Order: sequence, then structure tokens, then C-alpha cells
Amino acid sequence: MGIRVGIDLGTTYSAVSWINPKTQQPEMICSDAHSDLMITPSEVWFRPDGSVLCGADAKEAFENGEVGVANTFKRFMGTSGPCFYTADGEGKTAEELSAILLRHLKEQAERHIGQPIDGAVITVPAYFEDEPRASTRSAAEQAGLHVIDIISEPTAAALNYGMGHWRENALILVYDLGGGTFDVTLVAMGKDRNLITMGTMGDHRRGGRDWDKALADLIVRKLRDELGLSVEDDLEVMNELTAGAEEWKQKLTKSPSVRVRVPGMGAASVTVTREEFDEATEDLLEQTGSLCDHLLEELHVSWGQVTDVLLVGGSTRMPQVSRFLTERLRGRQPIAHVNPDQAVAMGAAICANIARKADLVAFTPGGDAKEEVRRRSASLLQQTSTSVVRPSQTIELSSIRFQDAVAHAMGIVLVNAEETAYVNETIIPANAPVPCKYSRATLFDSRAGEMEIYVLQGSGPIDCCTVSAKYVASGITRTRDPLCTMHVQYSYDAGHMIHVQVRQDDGTEDLPLRKEPFTQEDIARFMLPYEKPKAPPASEAMAIVMAIDVSGSMDGSPIRLAKEAMEKFTYDFEGMNVAMGVLMVSNRCAWTCRPTQDLEKVRAGIRKVRVGATGGGNTDNPFRDILAELRHRRGPKYAIVLADGAWLYQSKAIEDARKCHAAKIDVIGMGFGDADEAFMRAISTVDTVMTTDAQLGLSFGKIARSLGAGSGAALSTARGGLFQRKKQDAAPKARSWETVMELDKGG
Repeated sequence: MGIRVGIDLGTTYSAVSWINPKTQQPEMICSDAHSDLMITPSEVWFRPDGSVLCGADAKEAFENGEVGVANTFKRFMGTSGPCFYTADGEGKTAEELSAILLRHLKEQAERHIGQPIDGAVITVPAYFEDEPRASTRSAAEQAGLHVIDIISEPTAAALNYGMGHWRENALILVYDLGGGTFDVTLVAMGKDRNLITMGTMGDHRRGGRDWDKALADLIVRKLRDELGLSVEDDLEVMNELTAGAEEWKQKLTKSPSVRVRVPGMGAASVTVTREEFDEATEDLLEQTGSLCDHLLEELHVSWGQVTDVLLVGGSTRMPQVSRFLTERLRGRQPIAHVNPDQAVAMGAAICANIARKADLVAFTPGGDAKEEVRRRSASLLQQTSTSVVRPSQTIELSSIRFQDAVAHAMGIVLVNAEETAYVNETIIPANAPVPCKYSRATLFDSRAGEMEIYVLQGSGPIDCCTVSAKYVASGITRTRDPLCTMHVQYSYDAGHMIHVQVRQDDGTEDLPLRKEPFTQEDIARFMLPYEKPKAPPASEAMAIVMAIDVSGSMDGSPIRLAKEAMEKFTYDFEGMNVAMGVLMVSNRCAWTCRPTQDLEKVRAGIRKVRVGATGGGNTDNPFRDILAELRHRRGPKYAIVLADGAWLYQSKAIEDARKCHAAKIDVIGMGFGDADEAFMRAISTVDTVMTTDAQLGLSFGKIARSLGAGSGAALSTARGGLFQRKKQDAAPKARSWETVMELDKGG
């Protein structure tokens, strides 16, 4: 039987942990055969003989100046191109390098523990977006690991701390400064041993390596200023300085100064003091502090309300970090009794061995998700601020539960209300609890065939956000009314991965959805002013024929009300590319106005309609005339047929109506009075409208909306992409349903 482990896949060091079955406590596993440390350097060496080494061997090779050593590749997770080239010119992506490293960690851990690994929880920086998280999962699977979950590093560290030091009602700021990334996360220790992430911010391109570079630059300046040596152009010397910077930084953590001898330069050396190093890196430290301040401001939390600061990541051992945070805490010291190198891996092991108890949060469909998140945060803050922080205690593994929060807002590309520009509208806000889902509804022209959805991560302007992907929904059923309702559901799973689902109208099955890359052309287009789609040529105009029964039964108020409703109907299409015609039918058919885009002529044709003008009986039908007039038109074609009684030759009318259907002429039967509903349904291609003469106006209005009259609720399909209007008139009601995550679990 195998084990479940937690893996901290770090920028500079990685680690593996498990839950000891005897103690039920997290313990580290040695993951490097040539190191007695419980952490493994995140380095991969492609040797000249074609073999590959990882960990301590690769780090030593790098320090010795060997070529072919890849490191800090985690910073490039989620990017498609190579971030490293071997000596023979073969490019390697960050995902490929991470897969090699993870396989090494897996094999070494299995060798050390003597058991196979059944599954793993992998940690990533809290500020990692969808693509680098997906890339991390893919790398783990390539390494032969079954991925149980992907969780954020600060959350994992807080889990580890909470299991050994649970304090109900505590507000803990997790300050995570690793080798290549920085995250700050606020967590609350709520009731029932529930660890709740309130919010997180970070920079996955800022970390201890930046301090190393600053130290190397400081040494270069001192060599020039004190010894007159210029080494900037000496590649060998610069490589030596880069390789040695981490070791000198670690010495400055323990000593007030360090003597630096530069290999290859004889006895030349300089002394660097801790004070000089702190001054050279002050701006880096201030950047982390600004992110801390920003997070607390967003959550409406003061530094005085923070119970503790938990230090995570090896770079937090630098004295400047504790001193900096102590000032923020007004004299209180950060938590220092947790191993910053091991806390993340141990927290991941806890996560791997507990049942995930976080409930899926369903935001109100079409509501204000940001306001719901704000209320949740305020409620948590109220609970902790008004309650006494309970004494620290050790809790059992099986009792702990947690709910993480997403660092990045999920937004979509829309057209603004003024229809002048593309904008990013937030769907799920930053700091929303995960897993979560939100659905919205929009009108869509089913004739477009496919629906494009552009999803962003971030809450600022489009060019300041990270583009997740373009999702394309297919399998859309062409409705006889051109506009249908599309329900789009967005969700974040527990690992902060984005999911999009689409359903049409009242359908209960998800439409097929494919993910496509978001191109630079897309981004460039969204930076330009929005251009309304040009109207199609007259030959492609929508054509609508109104065929009205003028037999004797229509005399009096029925014909008067019908003509009033028809004339009002024409005004709904003002300014649109539409041609209308008016056809009378009884014992024969006659046009009072053939299809024209001059709506004044159409209204004049309506006013010419007279009862008995084509005879007083019902022996004819309008479908042969409609077919002859519309069959060669290229645009959408509709016939609205009004009748208040039974026609004499119904079977012939149905036969002729079906010829119209075959020519893609949609028929809308509108029956009132003594009309035969079954017959009206038989001649129609869409739902039949059964009404009364008094309700004819309302019924025509409904038909006008279904045909897209007025542009307020319509959608643009310009240039092949679908972009929702930010403000819709009479927007359809949204609904939510089971998410992909729930369905995967059999929910």
C-alpha cells in the first residue's frame, strides 16, 4: 500500500513530506540521495554525456561553473516557449524541467521511505494564475504522480502551523518569501477548526534570488570603487559571483559582515557588511511591505488587528525581514518557531491526508459577487475582532478543515455600455472563497454557430490582466427565433483552476467547449475602439411577411385591432436592416405591399387591408405567395400568419407551409378567436402564439423582441468573436447548475 505526500515545488529548493502513520504528524522525507538536508535544490544538470542529474549534484555543478545547469525555471511556469537551452541547443520549457525535478523527488522519496507514492498535493505560489497552475499539474503527471490537489503555499504553511498551534479567532498574516516568489496571505482560525483564507496577494517574480542579485551587484561596485577592478564584462567572474551570492547572503544572516574572495582574481577581496546589504536591498523589502499593506487595506484590516505574522520561505531568515515586520507589528515579533523551509511541504502532506471539507460557494446568479465576498470578509472580521483569541493547542489531523481564497479576479471581455470600447468586467472577484461558481445569462444570435468567451484574470484594464484563454462553445442549436438565451457558468475549483460551462436556453446538458490560445491579435484588437458590426447588404436583410386573414369573421374589432398591432410592430424595427410585406388571404391572396425596407410604405399597405377584399371565405392559403416572394432572399426569412378561424383546406395549407419550412422560411402562426390551435401548430416552425384580439399588440411585441427588434439586448458577432454588452435591456434570468468539479465527483 502506498502513501500520500505533500510536495513543495520551490524556485530554489523543493521538499517532500508525509504523515507518519504511527504519530499522525507530518514529517519530512529525504528527497536527495547526495544530501543529508531535508530540502532539495531545484536544479537540473544536463551533463555532456547526455545523462541528467538533479538536486545537490546539479547545484554543485553550477557552483563549479559547469554548463548545462537549469535553475529558477519555476518563474516561467505557464509560458509556452523554452526558458533554458542545453549545450547542444535543445530548448526546455519550465514544465519539462519541473517534470524532471518532480520525478527525481518522487523516486528519491520512495527509496527513502520504502513505499510507493500513491498521490501528492503539490504547492504553488498563491499568486500563480490558471496557466502556471495547470502547467504544474501537467508536470507532476508527466513525472508519474497522481495529483490529489494543487494548493497555495501560504495556505499549506498555515495548515501546518494550525495543526500544532491552533488558536480560535486568531488572524494570521502569512509572509512567504521564497527563493523566487513572494506571497502574503491573511488567514483566520475560525470555529470548528476551520482555517479560512480571507485574501492573498503576491508577486511570483520576486524572491530571494533578487536579494542574491542585489548582493552580487553590491560586490561588483565594491570591487570597482575599492580595488579599481571592473569585472562586469568578465563572464567567468560574474558567474562565480552569481553562484556564490546565496552562500554569502546566508553568512550575513548569521554574521555582521562577510569577506568575499573572488575566484580567479588572486588575493583580491572585499568586505560586505550586513548594513550595506540591507541598504542595497531596502527597496525589495519595501515592495513586499507595500503588498502587505495593500492586502490589509483591501480586507479593511489594520496591522493592529493581525494576531501574528507567520514567516515562510528560507529568505525570511534574513534579519532585515523580522526587523521590518516587527516595526509593522509595533514591537511584536513574528512567529519564528516554524521551520520556514519545511512548513509548506508539511502543510501539503496534511492536505493530502485529510478529506477536503470546503463547501462549494454558489454566488447568486446574475448578482453582485463582489458584494457577497465583501460581506463574507466583514462577517469573518467581525467574528474574530469581537471574540477572545483562545490559547494555542494541538489538534488532530482528522479535525482540521480549510477553505482557500483565489488571488485573482476572473473577468470577461465585454463591450461597454456606450458601445465604444472593450472592457474587462469582473465575474468572480479576487479573494472569493474556492471552490466557487457564478453564472450569468445573455442573449445570443444562434445563427452565429459558435460562441466565443474571452476570460481574463485580474480586475484592471484588459492590457493589465493575464489572459487565461479563449473558450469556444459549439453545438448550438439554431433556433427559429434568431436570439436564444445562453447560460454561461464560471467556476474556480479548489486548486484555483478556471472552468467554463455553457448551456442553451433551458437545456440540461453542457455544450461542447474547447479552449483556444488567446493571440496577440486578440489583445491588439481589444486595445482599439469598438466598431459596431456593419449592417449586411440589402440582399441579406431580414424579411418579414405579415399574412392576415380577411375573411368575414374578421369584420369589426378583430381587423381594427390586428391592423393597429401590425402597424405598431413595424416601429419596433426602425433603423434595422429589415424588409416587410403585407399579404391579405381569404378565398385568394393579394399583396397590399410587397417586402420593402421603406417602412412607411409598409404602414400604408397595412392601412389598405380590408375585410372581404379577397373574398369572404377561407378557401386559399398564403404559403405559395410567401414562398415565391422569399425563397431567393439570402437573409433571415419569416412569415407571421394571423387567423381567427378554421381554414377550409387545412391539409393543403399544411403541405404548402412545409415547402416554406424547407426553404428556411420560419412561420409564426398567430391564432385568436376560433382559430384551430392544432392547425396553427402544424403550419408553424416556432411556438404558436394563441392570443385574443385584445392582446394582439402584446403578442406582436413579443414576436418583435424574439426577432431581435431594437439593438439593446442583441449581441455583437463582429469579426467572428462574441462580446457581451456590459449593459443589457431586459436581460434574461441566469441560473446555475452542477459544476465540472461536482460532476467529476459524481455530484
